[in-house]
Amino acid sequence: MARFSQRSKDALAGVEEPMVRLMNAAIVNPPHDFTVIEGLRTAATQAMYYTWGRTVVNPNTGPLKDKNGKVTKPFGAIVTMRNGVTKKSNHQAPVGKKKGRAVDICPFIGGTLDWDNDKAFHDLARHIKAEAAKLGIKIKWGGDWKNPYDAPHYELV
Repeated sequence: MARFSQRSKDALAGVEEPMVRLMNAAIVNPPHDFTVIEGLRTAATQAMYYTWGRTVVNPNTGPLKDKNGKVTKPFGAIVTMRNGVTKKSNHQAPVGKKKGRAVDICPFIGGTLDWDNDKAFHDLARHIKAEAAKLGIKIKWGGDWKNPYDAPHYELV
């Protein structure tokens, strides 16, 4: 049985109770161990992520190249469509609230975070969606989105 590290527990501390309950249920018997990377975000953090892939090189992807090695996106992949000010992320607490409505997770396989394991992200999504249905918690998974595809992301509806 997997269980959350202190890092995951700390990330969940700033998240609304239904999402915390869902993640705690999902970690009991997952197809892959996983870590909660981030929950609540400040406007400043969200604004920083918004620059990644636009005006600042995304530190996670670096510049993107086509199959011939030609740089197609010098700043790399865009991270978010929400700037944190005029368009808030569900990671940010809504006005009048103190907790966020979203988490980002990553599979933890072979003793390391496995950001490139798309199969594991999909396995986890099926598992987490099933747990959400059992608990009556409505969520969206960022892996169902086309732009940007965001496999680590789950948010309350």
